Amino acid sequence: MYKKFIITIAVIIIVAIIITVIFFNTKKTPPPAVTDTPLENEIIDSTEQLESVQSENLPREPIKSLNQAWAVFDEYVSALNARDIPRIKDLSYQQSETCSNPDKEKECLLIIDNLTKFVQDIKKEDYINNSEDKSQVILSTSLRRDSIGRQEGVLRGYIYFARDQFSGSLKILAIDPNRGWFYQPKETDAKDFIEKKLLDMSKDSDEDGLTDFQESCLGSYFENTACTNTDQNKKDTDGDGWWDGIEFFFNENRKAILND
Repeated sequence: MYKKFIITIAVIIIVAIIITVIFFNTKKTPPPAVTDTPLENEIIDSTEQLESVQSENLPREPIKSLNQAWAVFDEYVSALNARDIPRIKDLSYQQSETCSNPDKEKECLLIIDNLTKFVQDIKKEDYINNSEDKSQVILSTSLRRDSIGRQEGVLRGYIYFARDQFSGSLKILAIDPNRGWFYQPKETDAKDFIEKKLLDMSKDSDEDGLTDFQESCLGSYFENTACTNTDQNKKDTDGDGWWDGIEFFFNENRKAILND
């Protein structure tokens, strides 16, 4: 009897020792690592984390004036297609003298039809460069090569907008989808020299819509007595809030619109 009791106690002690060893040596499963980016199909409980992930995937907020500019352009094209003379005048600063004369409506409609053909090939996706502020917007394309006879050249498209200081609306100031710069190479001119020449001719350092040559009255502008020197490294040379390239397109009668 006593012997059985001793054996039972011994078995209990051995079992207890085994359980203790197993408990302290068993490796616990670590908690899942916290990552900044959730796995695909993972449910996100944190609102803050969700907003962070969404903001990385969403496109940047578009420029307000840029959207307005394209909206004005679309409406302008629609007005041209409809031959809506009053609406065309509302959307654009530059108007021909013919269209300003009510007695020449037929001639004006012919001009409008030609202008409609002129703008129909303009594609928004080509105008990848833009400069804008509260008063003006300039859209432009990248340079593309062209040639006329022996002349080598580059083309760039431009669309200029200026905000009406009375109504606050953007209006089209000028459209030039094929502004070109050309150079006739000499037989001794290397290819790299020609490329640099064309880039220098078309360069616009301050992105104000005028080339450096134009602002410095160089090249073909040198003999133009109407050429006015402006700062090629400063958008607004005279500090009046209007870029040099915007002011260039306003004639004397229209400059009053730009004044504060």
